[in-house]
Amino acid sequence: MKINKQKPKKYKLYIAIIILFVLIAGAIYYSLNILNNKKDNPTNNSPTSVKEESQPKKQEISNSELIKNKEEKITNSDTPQKPVQNKKENPTYTVSMFTSYEYIGKNIEIRGEISNLSIDQGSCKITLNGPNNQIITKNTELLPSPQTTSCRTTLIDTSNMNKGNWIYKLSFDQNNIHGETNEIKFEVK
Repeated sequence: MKINKQKPKKYKLYIAIIILFVLIAGAIYYSLNILNNKKDNPTNNSPTSVKEESQPKKQEISNSELIKNKEEKITNSDTPQKPVQNKKENPTYTVSMFTSYEYIGKNIEIRGEISNLSIDQGSCKITLNGPNNQIITKNTELLPSPQTTSCRTTLIDTSNMNKGNWIYKLSFDQNNIHGETNEIKFEVK
């Protein structure tokens, strides 16, 4: 009588394969159902939910903000700029201005420009603030051109000015249009 030893091995092999399929099916079920439930639960502190929370949220931008952003980006043009309107009962418009200075002997020469706007009326005002609260103001006429307006160059005698650090600012006001430069520092020796 011969005993066939291969039959029990085949039987054990089939059981092992079935157990393996059950384990794989269980792992798939666990990953699909249990992990998906954890992702849907916002109070979960699992690494998966942390990644979702740490991702930046998309900002919603209204149409008015898009239009405003487009208007701000348009700065270079061959046409003169339109002044920016400040919202008040009596509307005023703000324009950009630039200035520079240069020493010529004992004098300081100050010049300025209202950029991208041609204005033929009004005047520029130079305000100088120095040591010991000394204040000097000078008005200068406008010099319009087709695209810009310049403030006539002003020559100021420094011999009557206190020695030390000074600050000046150039400004323009005409009815409802206003512009001014940043403060510029210089020294009188």
